[in-house]
Amino acid sequence: MKFKQWFVAFVLVLAVASISNASVVINFNQVGNDVVATGSGSINTSALQVTGGAQVAGMLAYWSVFGNEGSAMGIGPRNQIFSLQYLNMTGPNSFNTQVFGSTFSASSGTGDRIGLFAGTQTEVLFLDANYESGALLTTSSTWANTTIDALYLKPGTYSYTWGSDTNADFLTVNINGPAAVPEPSTYALFSLGLGGLALWKRRRQKA
Repeated sequence: MKFKQWFVAFVLVLAVASISNASVVINFNQVGNDVVATGSGSINTSALQVTGGAQVAGMLAYWSVFGNEGSAMGIGPRNQIFSLQYLNMTGPNSFNTQVFGSTFSASSGTGDRIGLFAGTQTEVLFLDANYESGALLTTSSTWANTTIDALYLKPGTYSYTWGSDTNADFLTVNINGPAAVPEPSTYALFSLGLGGLALWKRRRQKA
């Protein structure tokens, strides 16, 4: 096989692999005074079971009812949209620090709807009713004038998986805590290093 033919075959294999093992990543970040969630990717729904649907809005919600605790998120437009619910996924049963029936509606949102219900009894994925398996998803939601802590979001990485072999796929939620503020000692060491570097350059120039 000539190099060009081998290269084309290699690219096709990569393309098929990427389609078979698609994924969506959602990132929560503190952006100034706001909390912004952005998501992108695609989802292989072949191994998921559709079991009805529900109205999903841009929001965060936490609850504890008769021993069933959990977290829910809706990323995308803040208005309610009917979404299909998919079962047969596994993962963490919460991504929050507090469960007291708290609900936080997003201030704004755009793109596709992606919902996640993570509880002690089951995990459920929500997608727009017209979503086709493998199609590209892009979404975002903003909670204005608040913080990661105020929304009771627990920093960490939460992975939800389903299927096997070519039907395997996953959804990852990254909740990134606020950027660490350097200690005063860090600034002192940095200043000392800059001072030493300047002194070394001055001595070298004199030499």
